[in-house]
Parts: sequence; structure tokens; C-alpha cells
Amino acid sequence: MKTLFFVCAKEGGKMRRFSLVLCLSVILLTACGKSVHLPAPGPEKEKQTQEQKEIAKQKNSFLNKLNSLEKSYHRINGKMLEKRSRGYNTAEAEAILSAIQKSLSEAKDLAYWENFEELKLKIEEIKILAKKADSLIKSAPEFGDKPIKKEKIQRKYGLDDRERVREIRGEPDKFNKHIRTPSRVTLRISNPTPMLTSSNCWSDFTQTFVIESPPNVESWYYPEDQMLYIFIETNSIVDQFMLSNELPDSERDRLLAQLCVVQSYSGYKLIYADAPKTDVGQILEQVFGGAYRSADMFGVGALDRLAKATAVLPDLSVASVAFNTKLEPLNRQQKEEFDKFTEFINTIDPAVANFLAENEVIRKSDEPENIKDKKTRELMSRQSVKTKKALEAVNRVFKWQRTLDPELKDIERLTKLFPEKEKEIKEILELFSQSLAGLSDQFEDLRKELLKFKNSGFLELIFQKDYPPATFFLLEGVRFEEKELANGEVVELPDLSVKITIELKTSKKEPPILVKEMPEIKISTANQFINAVRESRRLTSFGLTFPTTLNPGNYLITFLISDNLRAKTVKQTVNWIVLPD
Repeated sequence: MKTLFFVCAKEGGKMRRFSLVLCLSVILLTACGKSVHLPAPGPEKEKQTQEQKEIAKQKNSFLNKLNSLEKSYHRINGKMLEKRSRGYNTAEAEAILSAIQKSLSEAKDLAYWENFEELKLKIEEIKILAKKADSLIKSAPEFGDKPIKKEKIQRKYGLDDRERVREIRGEPDKFNKHIRTPSRVTLRISNPTPMLTSSNCWSDFTQTFVIESPPNVESWYYPEDQMLYIFIETNSIVDQFMLSNELPDSERDRLLAQLCVVQSYSGYKLIYADAPKTDVGQILEQVFGGAYRSADMFGVGALDRLAKATAVLPDLSVASVAFNTKLEPLNRQQKEEFDKFTEFINTIDPAVANFLAENEVIRKSDEPENIKDKKTRELMSRQSVKTKKALEAVNRVFKWQRTLDPELKDIERLTKLFPEKEKEIKEILELFSQSLAGLSDQFEDLRKELLKFKNSGFLELIFQKDYPPATFFLLEGVRFEEKELANGEVVELPDLSVKITIELKTSKKEPPILVKEMPEIKISTANQFINAVRESRRLTSFGLTFPTTLNPGNYLITFLISDNLRAKTVKQTVNWIVLPD
């Protein structure tokens, strides 16, 4: 006989009579070998269960449709950001995309409450809006402002994301830029499908898949905000590897089999923009093998982040303004020391003096920059080996003005070429070095002041007549273009100009009196001493020292700053109060 134990219900410490009878009945039936049959559910209950299953099935189907529509939304949003970054007005499409995002949220609520009739209509509404947004993106017009001059290098935004990141962030130095050169990539696959094992790139002996011509991979690291950007050569197959963070075996093997046949690529695509959680060495295994993928590294969320990382430049604006009244006297001092050095070099080496004089004539001409650079290279090619060495040493010292960082080895290099003048060279360059050190300290103070991002719209400065201030600006939203220097170095430079209006305030009631409109000033020293990044965007700095003489009084100074590559202007007005000495 089997023993059956029951815990019977108690209430208030006393066992209910019915519960006790039921327990005894079950025990007796069991003891007699009888089995207890629970009552079978009736037809009504079976019908309810079937309805619940049908509702769950419908709900799952709708959720799959919503997931697909959400992916479509992110894809269209990425297209919009890409088009906007190329200078197209996508405002209408952006409004439609905002409506889609709102409708998606409402649709999810309807699915949660199992309101399928309204959900069907909402899904159709989203589809219509998506088609409209796609159409608006394709037909988006260019922004109304026409560039004053055409960019010398046409940026191929659709082909290479490096151009877009370079424009926004600038290119990192060689120590923070890494390139993986082409070489075969071997992926160890432990669970291959028949589709993979039948491809020509599969090795049964080693159980590996070999990509003979893998895409190039580049990584750019920006230490100022610890951001890592990784680019990969791409094609339609490579793109599909990055559409989802999870990479099922069947999907991975299907794409690898296709890649085995087509191993050619065009352009670079940004595939990672985040804190350094990966590197160039691992990225190919992460992309193609699915190994070591971190959370949300690829997929819809990542695509949206990448689109934002290469989005349009912000509006041109003055992020910060700073003044300095000590800079001008120090600048005059370093110019005097620099002129002494130049005159000294001219006296000890006529060949160097002739080159510098001829080159100065070339640089001051009105010819295009590329013609000037070509003439400078031709002039250099005609010099003797000795003169070239002397010019190289002299140019290293000339660079101190740009870097404000005198180097002892530059002095040693020059004294070796002119040992008989060692004492004079060291004396002159020591004074030049000291003047630059004072300038460097002031620029560091300016940098700190600018990075406070102070620009309330009203700025006031009080200074004495013979101590005019240097005014420094930090701009956001400036466009850069590539330029090759005479030495072959490629740099990125903005094209900025400033117009200045000076007005005298005589009283609060009377309007200010125009004193002077200064001719347009071309900015050739942008980012020379202050480089800054804010929210992953490169900022542009430059300074002006004017006017040298203003009579005591209360002045309104208006700066009209133009970015000629974007054909945009921004205005900044300051109040200057000039005191007698």
C-alpha cells in the first residue's frame, strides 16, 4: 500500500470539518487502490485557452512587424543624417521622422493592450510616413547659402567616412593613427554549416575559413576625450555583417561564403565610435567571425550612433571670447628678436639670404597658392647641398614662431654649420627663446580662459590707451579643407575673414557714432596656438591685435566673422572702455 501525506487547511488553529472529511476521503480511496480523477475542463475553458493562444500569436506577429518598422526607421534616419551632412536641407524629412518615432511608441502601447484593430491602422500609417520620409530625403534641396568659392577637394561623403570625421574632429597625429595593412585573415570556426564547408575558402584540415584579401582597417584615437573611431573598407556583403550585434551561425556562414567569391572593396565606412573597447587587431574577428563582440557594438543602435558621429557640422557660432593686454608687447619683443636673427643669417650666408629674399617675393605675389608652392620647390631645387642644409637649420628656428617651443638641438645644428659664429648664434637665439617663452605662458592663460566657454552675448573690457588688447575667438561649426604645403605635408585649414566696425558711444540716449570700418582681415593663423575639442567636435581659434591707438572713450566694437567655405557669418559685439595712460 502506498502512503500519501496531505497537509490539510487550518483556520484559526482549528481544522475545518469539510477539509477533514475531504482529506480522510482521499486517504481512504488511495488506501483502497482507487485513483483520483480531477474534473476535465469544460468546452468553455478549452475555448478560452484557444482564444488566448490566438491572441498571443497575433501579438507576436504584430511585434515582429513593429521590430521591422523600427529597423526601417533607423535606416531612413541614417540616410537623412548622411544627406544633411552633405549640405542638404532635410528639415521636412526630419519632421516626418519625428512623427514616425511618436507613432512607433503609440503602436507599442496598442500592442501591449492587445488593441489590434487600431494597431493595424497605426502600422499602415507608419508605412506611409516612412515612404514619404524616404521620398523627401531623396528630393531634399541644397541649403540656400551658396558657397563663395568651391572647395578645391570635392568630399566624397558617400564613399568614405574618414572625410567626415576628419572635418569634424581633425586627423589624429601619427602616434594615435593605426592602419592594418592587407594580409590574409584566418577565422577558426568550430560549428560550420554545409554552406561554409563547401566554399573554396574553407580548410577541412585546419577547420578554418581564410580571407585572402581582407579589407583594410584604420583606427583613429583622440586622447583629449578618449574616443576611438574605427573605419573598415566596405562592400555590400561587409555591410550586412554589421546590421545586427548577434550573428547566427547560418547568417555568418552565408555571408562568409559570398565574401569568398567577392573580396574587393570601395571606400571606408565608420563602424565603431566609442570609448576604446576594441582595437584594429580584433576588429576583423569581431566583424566576420562574430567573436568578442561587445554589447550593442553593431546593429541598429550602433548604426544610429555612427550616423550621429558623422553628422552635419553645427551652426557657425562664437563659443568663447577672451582678451589679453600683455600679448602685444611680448609679440613686439619676439618680432624684434626674430628680425635680429634674420639679419644675422643674411650677413653670414649670402646664399641663404638670396633664397629668403626671392621666396618672400614669391609668397607676397597675387598668384594662386599652388603656383607659389611650385615656384618655392623649384627655387629650392636650384640650391647647393650646403645651402639646403643651412636653410633646413634656419627653417627649424623659424618654426619656433609657430610652435612657441624652442629646441636646443636646433641651436646645436646651426652652430655646427657655422662654428665660427657659435657665440653670436647662441646669444641671439637665447633672447629669442626667452621672448617666445613669455608668449607661450600668455597663450596658455588664453587657452584656459577660452575653454571656460564664456560668451553671454555682452562682453566688456576696460584697458589703458597704450596697452591695446589681443582679442581671441573660439568658433564652433567651421569647415576645413585640405591643402598641400610646399614640403609635401598635407594640412587642413579653414578659410576665415573678419570685418571690424568701431563706433563711439557718446551718451545712453544718442546712437553710437561710426569711427572706422576696417578693411577685411584674412585669418592665416587659425588654430596656430590653441586647439580644442568640445563634444567630439573640433573648434577653431584665432586672435587679432587691433586697434593700436584709440583715444580714451567708450566704444562698441563689432566683429563680423565669415567662414568662406560655408558662406556663413557670425557677429560678435563687445564694449571697450579706453582709459588714459
